[in-house]
Amino acid sequence: KRSSSNKRQKRNSMDTAGSSKITDGWSLTALDRFRSALLSQGPDRWSTVFVESHVPDKTIEQMYDMAHSWLTTALMYVDDADRSIYEDTLLSLRAHWHRTEEDGDPEPCPRILSKKVNAEFERKATAWAKRLQLVVDVRRLAEQEVSLEDLSTPRLVLRAPTPWWTPRHSQELISGVGKHGFCYEPIFNDPDLLFHKFSLADIRRAREEQNASDSGTSARRSSRTRSTTTSEGAAADAKDVAADDNTDANTAPPWPPARLLTSYMRLVVDTLQKQAQKRARDAERDARREAVLAEKESRRKAFEDE
Repeated sequence: KRSSSNKRQKRNSMDTAGSSKITDGWSLTALDRFRSALLSQGPDRWSTVFVESHVPDKTIEQMYDMAHSWLTTALMYVDDADRSIYEDTLLSLRAHWHRTEEDGDPEPCPRILSKKVNAEFERKATAWAKRLQLVVDVRRLAEQEVSLEDLSTPRLVLRAPTPWWTPRHSQELISGVGKHGFCYEPIFNDPDLLFHKFSLADIRRAREEQNASDSGTSARRSSRTRSTTTSEGAAADAKDVAADDNTDANTAPPWPPARLLTSYMRLVVDTLQKQAQKRARDAERDARREAVLAEKESRRKAFEDE
């Protein structure tokens, strides 16, 4: 019985080690920090990724090895449609490490031992690939300086993260993500961006304008529904006003949740990409039309010359 008990304790300790350690001292916490930093900053910002990973006991070479191992493991769990972003990220890692073809690939860490982590890769590797691609797409948009007109489409205006959101906020958010990655606190505190100057007074003013625009719709409701809604709305407005009155007008406003902002950025990227594709199709169609007209004109002149 004692021997059986010792074997069971040893097996349990091995399972615990396998679930908390990746390999050679890499914990699940460190791996999660690296993944979070990579998905926030994207490729080509490896110095920032390693700093934000908060693993002070690892050397730069160990960080590169872990990054290479993480990316190659993720490649095992995605389809061909999502492989390109991981492959591009690996090329970026190799270029940042200044490796040559003679050096070969870095020696990857052994296969991840934890069944929990392998299961997480299997479930989320595709979603992580799309998040990496989103970072790359937003950074590309930031370099192009998207116009306010492109961000004023009904699809983006109607699905804005807050009632007071404007196309200018979308433009600034694109610039902020291009500069800071998907780290919203530095974006909101950046003195070069609009959010730093945006106060609770601006939100209060936008709320009043929104309430004024909605008054016509609420007036068409039934008296019972209107009375109930009015009483609840009055209580909510009173609570909001009281909270605003107890807060300095220059205090940073309550920004939308990070998940909502990231979802909205996906919508912005998708909308702008569709606009670009439509412009490309229109330009191609116009080019074909001009070519046909030019050919007709040349035939007409040739006929007149004959």
